[in-house]
Amino acid sequence: MKKTNQLVVMLSIVMIGFLSSCKQDCEKCPKVFTPPEGTYCYEYVGRPPTTLKYKKIVKMLRQYDKTRKRILKRGLGFEDTRVNFYTFQELKDYFAYIEKLSIEKEIPITGVSFISAAYPKNYKPDTIQSNYQTLIYIPTTDIDGKNVAIDLVQSKKDSIVTFKEMLVKYGYNWRYNSKEDYESSLKYDSEEDKEEENKLIMKILEINADVDSGAGNKGLPQPPF
Repeated sequence: MKKTNQLVVMLSIVMIGFLSSCKQDCEKCPKVFTPPEGTYCYEYVGRPPTTLKYKKIVKMLRQYDKTRKRILKRGLGFEDTRVNFYTFQELKDYFAYIEKLSIEKEIPITGVSFISAAYPKNYKPDTIQSNYQTLIYIPTTDIDGKNVAIDLVQSKKDSIVTFKEMLVKYGYNWRYNSKEDYESSLKYDSEEDKEEENKLIMKILEINADVDSGAGNKGLPQPPF
């Protein structure tokens, strides 16, 4: 019995050491160890090159204040959302969800796009957020050398469905996949075209059934407070 307990202790120590080394080197882990289903391994690489220093942060914030803050407040009649808060767990849950879909459908993820939007009038469940800016986030992949937003929920293993394709079904023209898309859509930016587009979207939204997407939201915007 004593030898059995000693063996259990030794095996536990070895496993702890192995898992610790796995966390330190994620590239080698999959070759020798399969993590439990639903868990993912990330390698610590030190301070990322995307992090900022405070002089640059202040310049960026001041530029927004000078070129956008007053204009938006004048146009909207109130100061728009400046901060979108998401809990760390919410983001981890979302990343795990899209990574699982990516693996199952064999569609590589190149990143996540954060897209400016605004809550509609009489927004539920929290009407205080109505008409305030928010962010929609959605995964991207490489299509013909371009970084394109995709819907991993609606996509299949052998057929990628883009965010643009899904939005078209609901009457919305997404023009940010490429420079060509963007420039070709500018000719439809007149007030008359926008009014017609809005009428079409409202009709389509009434007719078409709603479906799940691979996009996320539900952060805490501030303002409003």
